[in-house]
Amino acid sequence: MKTNTTFKGAPKPYGATGHFDEPMRHKLQGSGFKTGHLAGGVSAGMPMPAPKGRVVEIRVYKFDELSPKAQEKALNDQRDFESEIWDAKDYIIPNFKEDIEKFGISDIEVAYSGFGSQGDGASFTGLVNLPKFIKSQKAEKEYPNLLKDMEKGEVDDSVRIERYDSQYSHEMTVSSGTIHSKSKKSEKETEKLEDELTKFVRDKSKKLYEEMQVDYDDRMSDESLKDAIEANEYEYKGNGEMFNEAREAK
Repeated sequence: MKTNTTFKGAPKPYGATGHFDEPMRHKLQGSGFKTGHLAGGVSAGMPMPAPKGRVVEIRVYKFDELSPKAQEKALNDQRDFESEIWDAKDYIIPNFKEDIEKFGISDIEVAYSGFGSQGDGASFTGLVNLPKFIKSQKAEKEYPNLLKDMEKGEVDDSVRIERYDSQYSHEMTVSSGTIHSKSKKSEKETEKLEDELTKFVRDKSKKLYEEMQVDYDDRMSDESLKDAIEANEYEYKGNGEMFNEAREAK
């Protein structure tokens, strides 16, 4: 008959069967030790090797609990991260393209670089439907001969906005292409339209870059960074380094 004592009457150390009881066995197995027939010759009652390594507790803080110096590090790290992920393609450029299409311009491609270096800026290229562009500017009376010649097919009714400098992206790197014409009568109006289109494209490009700059500066401001930190409920070590529980657990 099985009892909870040895033949000398002493309590059995590992349960009524002389083996590890279930809670103890699970605890040891969870620590990486083999038990039972997997124990590799380790008998019940023999000293078990202690797990290697050491347990370290880390105190973590909310942003507003950090010292000023640690907060500065946390903000700079967050700013670096936001700078890497900021992209005008998220919403600024799609909205810009939608607006520009109203002026009879399609196949729009935007290029930009920023911020703070010489040559930074934004610009765009595209295909311009000239009658639609003239109408959008309410300038029909300025191009009477040109519009008639376009209807006759003597002057191209479309032209491309061209980029002539691939090294930079600012507004001065783009201009109207040449509007091909067989008509001498509308020659001056054609030249005027090329100039007006170039001015339009460069003005819009400059305003686009200004919008990008404002959005970027706002995203990098301390207030916006703090809002992002709070919204994501980030935690930090005492030196301002972000605490990553998954990484620390490895």
